Formats: sequence, C-alpha cells, structure tokens
Amino acid sequence: MAVHDVTDSSVDRARAALVKAGFPGFTYVLDPLSQDSRTDVPTFEPDVLIAAQAGITGVRLPLRIDDGWPVLSADVDLTIGLNANQRGAHMSRLQEAIVEVGSQSHQSVPATAERLAALTSATQPGPVFVTLRVDQQPAILSAITRRPSSVDVSTVVTLEYSGRGTTRCEVSLTVQVMTACPCTIAYSKLSSERRSGVTYAPDMPPTFTHSQPGTLTVGIEATTIDAATSAELLSAVRSCAVLRESVLKRPDEHELVDRAHRRPQFTEDLARFAAAEVATRVTSETTVFARAILNESIHPHRAAAQVRARAGELQRSFT
Repeated sequence: MAVHDVTDSSVDRARAALVKAGFPGFTYVLDPLSQDSRTDVPTFEPDVLIAAQAGITGVRLPLRIDDGWPVLSADVDLTIGLNANQRGAHMSRLQEAIVEVGSQSHQSVPATAERLAALTSATQPGPVFVTLRVDQQPAILSAITRRPSSVDVSTVVTLEYSGRGTTRCEVSLTVQVMTACPCTIAYSKLSSERRSGVTYAPDMPPTFTHSQPGTLTVGIEATTIDAATSAELLSAVRSCAVLRESVLKRPDEHELVDRAHRRPQFTEDLARFAAAEVATRVTSETTVFARAILNESIHPHRAAAQVRARAGELQRSFT
C-alpha cells in the first residue's frame, strides 16, 4: 500500500482523539489512486539492480531538547538503505518522521536522532542513517564578575539504525576556543630576561605572544546513544581549553587572556589534551576523537591537528 502512517505517533494519536471528539478537518484523506499498488513507484524494481542509499538532506526542524541548553537551529540528513530490488525511498514518509520528531520534546540530541531513526524504520525497510546537527547556547557565568554569559556549541550526531535498534552512534561537540602560541611566549620571555637581567618567577605575568582563535571538536563513537552526554563533552573541553564567551567585563577579559598565556598551547596540544579529557569520562572501549583548527593571527594559514584512539589507550597515555 502506498500510504503508510508513522506508527506510535503522538501526532496520529492527537488527531484520532480530535476526530473521535467530533472536530472536523482532522481526518486523513486517502484517495483510491494512492491506495493502488500500481502508483507506488518507489517499490518498483529499478533498471539497474544494485543497492543504494537515498533520502533527504539539509531539512530544518524545530527542536525541544530537555538539557537546559536553548536550541538556536537544527537540521538533519535522513536516508535509508535500498536493496537492489527497490527503486526508491518514500520521501514523504521521511518528512512525516521529521515533522513528528519536531512536535515532541526529547531528552538529548542523540535521543532525538534515535527517535527519528526508529520512526523511519517503522515505515520503510532497510537500515536508516541519520545526521543531526544542532546549534545550542548553554548559559554560564563569567569567571570574575559572575555576569550571565554563554558559549556557542554545535552538536552533530551521526547514527546508523536497524530494525533492532542503533548499531553505530557518533556524537561530537564543537566549541569556539583561543590559545596563545608557545613559541613566541618562550622567545619573548628569554629576550626580556636577557635585556633586564631578571629571571621570570612562576607568579610573574606572562610575556607577550600572538593569539590563535579557532574551534575545538571532541566526540565519541559507540554502539549506543548514551556513551557520553553533551554536558560531559562540554565539561571535558572547558577543563583543557580557553573558550570564547559572549559577556566579558574587563576583569573577565584579563582573566581569560591571562589563563591562555599561562598555559600556551599548540594545536597539537589542544587536540591531545581534549581527547584525553574525554577519555576519562567514558568506558575504555569507547572510541574518542578530537580535532582542533586554529586561525593564525600572524600567518596566512590555519593550524590543524586531530587525535582518534580508544579511550583505554588515551587513559594510559595521560600523564
């Protein structure tokens, strides 16, 4: 049959309740032609008998996530695996699943992706692939003045789902960061000591260097959606990186810049530390990754580094 309602749908249940209560306009209209299998073209055999993957991409959707972080925007790629004998995907069913997910609240971004995959799997055969991108803005307090502030985070969930549940889930979180270049700060410190004849004590203000703003991405790959929460990933990056914040009064600005200069970092340092911090928050068999991309303020290039390893390996290497 060409028309296949999403099962266990809160939208369907609400519609049915309204119909039962006598409200007009909430009954689906099914025309006879749509119910004729001869119009169900996606189920026909293709001319080229080979498996494929098809669906819809870049679909914006409203989301309500119960993690306390306001959602700024969200979009999704939703595709299914087609066997060699199926010509195409039922695109409207994919959109119906997205509309259904947008009408509900969800515990987390990974839980949202899994719910979308489950709804899709109930209406079409074969594996389901979801890539969900969500921009959020957690509230924080500035370090010194304790003013309400915020950081921007982007969460990406890539999920593979079969009829039995999630088979693979990759969750990543990206934040905006800044570092101070270690090379120049070491050079300027030695230069100052030679000119002044005074050796720098550990509690003295750091010497100057150039800044490197950019992004830091951390993530995990597992077979379940709950290997690590977004809050745990954010905690990991805040413990090893200097995040760019929305509200910074002068004392806050000074503290942030001073903190970056007292712990100058290469891109490589940032990626290694971030991966190691995430590894302390997950099981040893979980795959952990980190990517840092920094804009050089005095060079025409961007510096990049990445790490990918089992959490157990990172836990043993963290000294």
